[in-house]
Amino acid sequence: MNFLAHAWLARAGSDDFLYGNLIADGVKGRDLSGWSDATALGIRHHRRVDAWVDSHPCVAGARRRAPTAQRRYAGIALDMVWDHFLARDMAGRQDHEQLIERCYQLLSTRPAPNRLAGMMPLLVKHDWLRGYADFEFTCRAVAGIGRRLSGPNQLAALVPWLHDDYPRLEQDFQSLWPVLFEALSLKHSVAKTQLYSVCCRVTMKEEAMKATMRERFWERFTLEELTPPEWEALCDGCGQCCLLKLHDEETQELAVLNVACRLLDIQSCQCSDYPNRFDSVPDCTQLTPALVKEFTWLPQSCGYRRVSEGRKLAGWHPLLSNDAERVHRKGISVRSFAVSQDDVPEKQLESHIIAILPM
Repeated sequence: MNFLAHAWLARAGSDDFLYGNLIADGVKGRDLSGWSDATALGIRHHRRVDAWVDSHPCVAGARRRAPTAQRRYAGIALDMVWDHFLARDMAGRQDHEQLIERCYQLLSTRPAPNRLAGMMPLLVKHDWLRGYADFEFTCRAVAGIGRRLSGPNQLAALVPWLHDDYPRLEQDFQSLWPVLFEALSLKHSVAKTQLYSVCCRVTMKEEAMKATMRERFWERFTLEELTPPEWEALCDGCGQCCLLKLHDEETQELAVLNVACRLLDIQSCQCSDYPNRFDSVPDCTQLTPALVKEFTWLPQSCGYRRVSEGRKLAGWHPLLSNDAERVHRKGISVRSFAVSQDDVPEKQLESHIIAILPM
């Protein structure tokens, strides 16, 4: 998918999130620390969409129909052709016009990555997002991209095939877009998700530390055999359990957000109202030995997961290091990136997704 399709899939998110989706092709590598959290999430969302589209049977079939000599370039042309069909079908709709103006405002007022710095002003000036509705305009844009690549213009060589295969490409788009929009559009996923967080502690940590615990209990006993104080002490204080999760009941995927339960003190990664947490947050789930095995999303660093799987605790764990701050210095806790649930409107929750995991 190209600019317009990515914009439609991201339009329910914040401006930062939408911007990340628009400029993602100009950002290389996994290190996104130079971008705001929401923009980085948008870049990741764009990449997830691209991976989904590239693996779809309609797209694979279209590539196979492309001329053999230019087949390796067909994906670039197809991304722009999908935008053509979308622009053509959405032309004149008020929400479409509003989205285009929003995109142009973002691209005109924010700096683009170096790889896109020369293109973005032209995109806005020449109104590409509306221009894609004209197939001849789209074909000229395909050939124009080809001129930026080294060697012969292989994308221009694909244009005759795009004309000849137009009816089948249109059928491919009509099959592809509804499924993609249902799967990865922010607009559609809130209603079919269940929001929850998990609490691993059973008592206040200060009380647990006062109780007698068996020597190196984590090496000698199973989770089921731990006393309440031992269970409590096994928590490493990372706070990752307290990040909100969105469970998609249709796809059985779990989206992890960088949004923490409203009761989590992000600086200390401790619950601020532990005794009343279930009254204050009805969706809070108590972690148990059985749930440790069921919750495959628990991080590999988690003390409960390590003991359940028969692995040793990490050297930085408070039980071994006697230093509760090491989990933060190692960058394992949520202290450095989480935001409070109270600071994020519910309609913007999905723009804070940081990972999609199978259940």
